[in-house]
Amino acid sequence: MDIEKFFDQPYTDRQLVKFVDDSELQKKSLWIAILEADKIFEASATGIVSVKGWISEPIGLAALGIKKLLNKSEPDSPKSDSDNLLQSLTFKKTRERLLTSLIEEKSDIKSHQKYRKKGVVINSIGRSYIEHFKLPPTHPRNNTIYVAHPVLQQEYTPLADFHRSTFENKFNELLRLLTHLGAKTIEVYHMRGWGSEFAAHLGVPFGTLPLGTPNTANVSSQRHAEQTLLYKAVLQGHTPSMPEGLNWYFNERDWQQIVDQRLHHGLKSFSLQHTYTDDFGINFKLGSKLKKVGFDLGGNFEGYTATEWRVTGEFLSHDE
Repeated sequence: MDIEKFFDQPYTDRQLVKFVDDSELQKKSLWIAILEADKIFEASATGIVSVKGWISEPIGLAALGIKKLLNKSEPDSPKSDSDNLLQSLTFKKTRERLLTSLIEEKSDIKSHQKYRKKGVVINSIGRSYIEHFKLPPTHPRNNTIYVAHPVLQQEYTPLADFHRSTFENKFNELLRLLTHLGAKTIEVYHMRGWGSEFAAHLGVPFGTLPLGTPNTANVSSQRHAEQTLLYKAVLQGHTPSMPEGLNWYFNERDWQQIVDQRLHHGLKSFSLQHTYTDDFGINFKLGSKLKKVGFDLGGNFEGYTATEWRVTGEFLSHDE
């Protein structure tokens, strides 16, 4: 497996993974599994190795028998005419499907493209490649589905924690950006979606603030202007600068405008909408299907909720 090519794929092609022993991959030659109609279809670089519902043989026997099956023109002779008819129909259907798949699947890329149209693709990753992935402590775990972070290429999280982790990452980046731009105050108000209970459990890393910068922060359920105050920080403020390692920023036009106005036009205050309105295809429907076929989600699935928070505050002025 070329791990660099794996990460270079489009997000949707590498979004879901499970980690397996390398011996399992070598034995079955499996690279991907396709979840379709509440069933798992297993595929490899050479086409279908075993499709539950198509081939009744065990995976290993099916793989070894592919060449023999394709070379046959007639099924084995059965004991009765009725058995002969049934076996003949089953043989033809299996052979036609197998022939079609092997002719069309000439490469890994084509295989991914075809089966992604049919269902959800789950990549099997050998444990020898774990060092190339950024996972939470104590992970990976057996039979658990992991989801790629939307903007951090090598970071994967258990499906159950995907939305909380992704929202938290985006929110923290916005706070870090505003802080480096010299914000004296930052207030966050709930507009819709996740509210005070969710905000109270966000891990806000105040350790990322410049050294010597005093701050106070609290999460409360105060009412202000008919909106719930979720978060408030009072900072010393400083000369504006741009932090390193931004990821969400390059897709957020509102953030970019705030930066331009602050750095080049002396912006004194700000007000913007912090939104989370894309489920990235990770929802309760997918979670239920994965659990139904026996996968572990890594905990209690925290589903997607379209969320909008209003973020306001003031910057340190040039006079100050």
